[in-house]
Amino acid sequence: MTWTAGQQIHHRYELRRRLGDRPGHQVWLATDQQQQRAVVIKILAFAGQIQWDDVKLFEREIDILKQLNHPQIPAFLDTFTLEAPVFQWCLVEGYIHAPSLQAFLNRHKQFADHQIWEIAIQILQILEIIHASSPPILHRDIKPSNILIDAQKKVYLIDFGSAQRGRQGGSGDPPTQVGSYGYTPLEQFSGQSCPASDLYGLGTTLIHLLSGQPPTAWMGADFRIQVPAALPLSAPLLRWLRGMTAIQVSDRYPTAHQAHMALQQALSNSVPASSSSWSAAPDASTLSSPGSPRSANADLDRQPELQIIATDLDLKVEVPSRWSAQSVSRHDLGLLTLLALLPVVGLPLSLIGLQAGPGAGILGSLGLNLLVLLGSCVPGLLLGNSMVQNLIRTSLRGTLEGLGVEWHLGPWLIRRWQWPWSTIKAVQAVPQTRHRVQLMAIDVNLQSTPLAPTLSAKDGDSICQAIEQWRLRQGR
Repeated sequence: MTWTAGQQIHHRYELRRRLGDRPGHQVWLATDQQQQRAVVIKILAFAGQIQWDDVKLFEREIDILKQLNHPQIPAFLDTFTLEAPVFQWCLVEGYIHAPSLQAFLNRHKQFADHQIWEIAIQILQILEIIHASSPPILHRDIKPSNILIDAQKKVYLIDFGSAQRGRQGGSGDPPTQVGSYGYTPLEQFSGQSCPASDLYGLGTTLIHLLSGQPPTAWMGADFRIQVPAALPLSAPLLRWLRGMTAIQVSDRYPTAHQAHMALQQALSNSVPASSSSWSAAPDASTLSSPGSPRSANADLDRQPELQIIATDLDLKVEVPSRWSAQSVSRHDLGLLTLLALLPVVGLPLSLIGLQAGPGAGILGSLGLNLLVLLGSCVPGLLLGNSMVQNLIRTSLRGTLEGLGVEWHLGPWLIRRWQWPWSTIKAVQAVPQTRHRVQLMAIDVNLQSTPLAPTLSAKDGDSICQAIEQWRLRQGR
């Protein structure tokens, strides 16, 4: 049976979007209507081209996810069967709200070297834990599409559909031949997987991230991966990669722990840029001690913080008004009050003078009264426009249907837009001044529309990154 979006399954789960399929298998993003959360449902239909190995692997995945309890691995939630029109076995697991490395590669996104090594370290830490199970759990399908990374740079290992419990002391699962060409070592195709097989998959994934080319591009006629010498890596890191992707198991690191320790050593022996932490400390130029002089741009930063909330169902961005009771100093308030009072005082004086006429001397001078009128009203009008721009609060909301934008002035909604995702090519932060950017929606016709009043370059970049990552996760 082929399911469609909007259908309800097991009187509980509403199917939202298909994530993948192959003969006999379907994978869906769904909503658990009891818990009001997003889940992933894998469906194995006992019909058509289904084979007994498919059933064994599906059962094994359920058992392994039940056994594992790790924050960077999908959580087992439920399993059930459906009887009609054909027998179907379903697995429900937690949905991880993050795009895959493959999604970034598909968009030709490049990772900095230190980001790639941070990904490697986190995956090695996961492998250390699952390989330490008794018997060891082998993932057997490590590749960019099975590694997710969220906005906080946390890495996840998903899809245990090819996993196997290693044979240890007579226990373990019977061998099965699975894998993805280019990321799978030769011994795995003969059913002889071991912890070093997972290290090969990680090593080839890292080569893909570093070079921008899949590992098959670097594979020789003898199936050996020739680690590109032209990669901008130090000699210790090149040696480490070769120790992860050697064709012979005996030439690879035997365990994830040893590979992890060797990587840390290689990073410490390399240039600082390669070993810098992904979550780097703030740049010193952005910090000031309590006694340090106030910078000329301090006023630009005295504003409420940007709020970005990404969930499985939507993305909410709250861009606060640039001015608030906390961000306006006494000096600023005094200047604003003076400029606001200019029209209050100047307008009556000029009207009185104009009514008195030329016979009233200097009070009735037409030129002087016009000068007073312009000098008092124009700054006030300019101030009013500036105040409105700085008092506008912007709300952006991304849903599966599109992107909505609202401008609020105090309690009043003053403007609203809504675009389908199909019409939005990109959201960009366009520089306006040295420190301020304009958030713009670029449509498919390359026409731009401002989404918010100018904001700091840091906030603009954060919003663009959040929208792009959310679109990647949702396939929008």
